[in-house]
This record gives sequence, C-alpha cells and structure tokens, in this order.
Amino acid sequence: MLLLSLAITACQVDEDGDGWSTERGDCDDSDPGRHPGVEEVCNRIDDDCDGTTDENGEIEELAPGTYGLEAAHVVIRGQEDELYGFGEWLYAIGDATGDGADDLAVPTYNGLHLFPAAFCEGEIQSSESNSYLTPGGSSAHVTSRLGDVNSDQLADLRVQNRIFVSPSSGTGSDPDSVVTGSATAMAAADLDGDGFSDLVVGDTTTSSVRFHRGPLAAGEIGTAVSIRRPGFGDRVVVLQGTDPPLTFVGTRTSVSVIEGLPTEDSEDVSRHLDLESLFPDDAVFIGAGLASDGHDRVCVGTDQYGPVRIVCGTLGELDGGNPSLTIEPRPGTNDEQVGPRLSMTRDLVAAGHPWAPTPTSDQGGLVYVRGEGGNWDIEGSELNSFGMQVALLRDPRHDITWLAAAAPNEEPGGVIYLFALDASPTM
Repeated sequence: MLLLSLAITACQVDEDGDGWSTERGDCDDSDPGRHPGVEEVCNRIDDDCDGTTDENGEIEELAPGTYGLEAAHVVIRGQEDELYGFGEWLYAIGDATGDGADDLAVPTYNGLHLFPAAFCEGEIQSSESNSYLTPGGSSAHVTSRLGDVNSDQLADLRVQNRIFVSPSSGTGSDPDSVVTGSATAMAAADLDGDGFSDLVVGDTTTSSVRFHRGPLAAGEIGTAVSIRRPGFGDRVVVLQGTDPPLTFVGTRTSVSVIEGLPTEDSEDVSRHLDLESLFPDDAVFIGAGLASDGHDRVCVGTDQYGPVRIVCGTLGELDGGNPSLTIEPRPGTNDEQVGPRLSMTRDLVAAGHPWAPTPTSDQGGLVYVRGEGGNWDIEGSELNSFGMQVALLRDPRHDITWLAAAAPNEEPGGVIYLFALDASPTM
C-alpha cells in the first residue's frame, strides 16, 4: 500500500510551483497565478479553477440618467489596419459560448472579432478577441444575428451566406453550412412548431425572402420556399413568442409581416403594415431601422436623412396605431441627420443617433436607451460617429445589461464603448 501511495504522489507533478497539480484541480499548471483558492479577479479568466469566470468582478452599474463617454466601463480599441473602422458593424449574437451570457461580434473587412462575455472594466485591444476569418479575409462585415440554427441551445453566426455553428469552438475559415445563393440578412427560429429551427434568408439581389424548413443539415442548404416583393430582403427579424411565429421584413420604404412557415401550397401570406400614420409626413426610409426582442415585440425606425422616430410594440399595437413605446430625439437635438441603429432585449430598446448635434455640442452622436425601469442618454462628446452601431447584451449571471456603442471614425482604428446599465428584467 505504501508503494502504491508513493507512485500516485509521484505522478502529481506541480509544473508551475503554486502547490497545485493538474490532478488536484489546477486548471493551468503553467500559470502559478491560477489554481483553486486563489482570489478571482475581473480579467476574463477563470483564476480559481471553479469553472466560472469573473464571478467576483463587481461592477457599479449606471442608474437611469445622462452620461458621457467617461462613464464607459469598458473600451475596446481597434487597430490602425482595421479597414472601414472597428465598430462599423456590431452585433449582439446571443450566447455562443454556453456560459449563459450574450456575446459581442464585431465584423470588419479584415476578419470577424468575437468577444465572449463576461466583460470587465478597463481597456481591451481588438487583437484580444477570438477572431474568425472568412475565406480570403474579406467580406466579414456582412454579418447578422442568426439565432440557434441547429437547435443546440447555442447562438450560431452568419457571415455572408455561410453559417458557423457554435463559433466559439475554434478559430477558422471553414463554415459548417453554406446557403445556396446570396444572403443579405438571416434569422433562425422554429416557425412551424416541430422543435427544429427554420432558416429565413433575405436576399436583396432577387428581392426575396426564402424559408428553409428545419432540421438543417451540415453542408449546402438548398431548396426553399421563396416570397418575392419589391425591395424585399434588406432586413428580417423573427418573433418566436407569438402564435403563429412572425417574420418581419424591412425594406427602405416599408415593413411587411409573414405568419408561420410558408409552404409551396401557401397562398400569399405576406402583408404590408400601414405604419405611415405613426411617423411625420416628411419621414423617409421607414422600415430601414428594424429590430425585435425575439419574443413578441418589434421596433421600426427611420434611417438616413429626415425626422428621426422609432415606434415599438406588438403586431396588434402597431396595427392599431398605438405603439407601446415611441422614441424621438430629445428637445434641442438636430434630428435632420443620419438616423437610428436599433437593438432590443426583452426589457430595453437602444437607438444610436450619430451626427446628432445637441444644445451642448455642435458635433457628436447620441445613444438613447429606453425601458420600463428608466431612460439613459449617452452623449458622444465630439465623436460624430458615436452611435453608428449599438448592441444590447444580457449577462444574467451578473444581472447586467451591457450597452455597446461604436464610434468607428475615432482614431486610430475605431472604438467601441461598453456601459453596464442598472436594468434588471421587468417583463
């Protein structure tokens, strides 16, 4: 028995000299600062080897109010070689890593940056992300929040017409699935109640929206039911919490809605929503701003030049001309500027309003965040591209909602600011 005990002890080698071997629970035996019992700090690393990350990283969240850039908890800086500016595109893609929190995808022409939660206070370089390059290293910017396309409870990622399933599993350029034809926008949800995710593909080159019935296999995804309308394919969002599920299609001039999963035998199932009465007479590009909470509400906004307004609600509320939430620029803001980029959770709506001079600054952008628990206005100081893109991310483990707001024109290569909002779920 003594010889056996000595043999087992000899096998438990402590490589980094911290008193813990791999057999005893050291999750990184090359780093003496990581082992069971060490104090967990907010550094995006599991220091104490208990399987969770940054559980002791307390962050003081922002109560409803008005703030400047100095209130940002996290700053992510792009590099000088980031083409078109880091933050030109920005997406909350959902939980791609299996830790229960939403992750942030930042596509550029150089490649795709994925920033897994949790976020910690301080400054991050874009090079610290998990990067997923596309073939040829180009066109990574054509990305959207896809959802769970393979029904494994993890968010998947779409780049152009390529789908990366569980993208946190590794870095590479080979997609799991490729959709036949081009794709401007995508969404995934169970539209027919069979337990499998169906795929919705918007394609502006053919002015169509295609519906692929699940389950979806790896490889090339081909046959689909197609609905064609002028301008179709620019934006698509899906509501899973309605009966039947609804697909909203935004164009540069209108919004249409499609119920359930169309089949070859379906009659015309799309209908135009009459929303003009909810916007000023001189508003343009109604429907270019489109977002959903994934459950039962959508937000519709104007874009480009003209009066800025966003209306949000259920289909019944929008149909009845009685939105549950309307967002307009605060008094004194120049609203004749490029208008909102939208993001939604079940509890909050964020609208980015770049190039929006205010009474206190003749330059800069604004981000409006609205919810039942209060309102936040984030001012971009002299950064007129601030709010070019926005994303709301939920981290239930720490009960934080993060607002990510980009200023892609800031030197040297674009910047993304993250604000932790004191916005516990209310719905």
